[in-house]
Amino acid sequence: MPFPSRLPFISLLRYAPHGKNAEAARSRTVCRALKNDSFVMAQDQAGEPQHFWVIERAARRLRMELSRHQFLQDAFGPASLLVPVPRSAPLKNANALWPAMSLCNALVAEGLGRERTPLLIRTKPVRKSASAQPGLRPSPEDHYASTAINPLSHFATINKIVLVDDVVTRGSTFLGMYRRLVETFPAITVFCFAAIRTVPGEDFAGMLEPVAGLIQFNDGELLRSP
Repeated sequence: MPFPSRLPFISLLRYAPHGKNAEAARSRTVCRALKNDSFVMAQDQAGEPQHFWVIERAARRLRMELSRHQFLQDAFGPASLLVPVPRSAPLKNANALWPAMSLCNALVAEGLGRERTPLLIRTKPVRKSASAQPGLRPSPEDHYASTAINPLSHFATINKIVLVDDVVTRGSTFLGMYRRLVETFPAITVFCFAAIRTVPGEDFAGMLEPVAGLIQFNDGELLRSP
């Protein structure tokens, strides 16, 4: 089975790695906390400072946005199986940091999925996209070849899978994981969801912007929009 040349994806938030204003700086703080499965400091409704778990807050916000966007309703709900994207290397223990799994747990807690299961596992490590030089980032082929279906996973009968990741940049990971899933489960619809997507440029108006986007893959070149 070839990789799809056009792969739809959805996301809730955005962040600007090179933005110069205060909102861009805030987006980087939130993105960092989400990737580390940690907290940020913010004010509550009374103006008092509090720590907020970013993943939990993102899941709650997604539930609030559900009624406003048909593409979110199509993916999420009590019929959906949530599958976390594996880390860049095989997990060494059950307590290892895995933001995508934490995000799946929070989404299920908000009623946005029937259950979650680690259906995909990383069999060998790949470079971390966030720290790799542009020409050395893992390709869709790298992600596909380093991933397998977890023989220990189990789930009830479903007809919809949501592949869940914390951040999408180019979309290489989604392409590799998507192909692995649809090869094994050709009769099941697979959606791709990232809590945050990167955006270029220095001007930045804010983080919340639910979108249905597209990852294009032609002749080895990746293009994600928006």
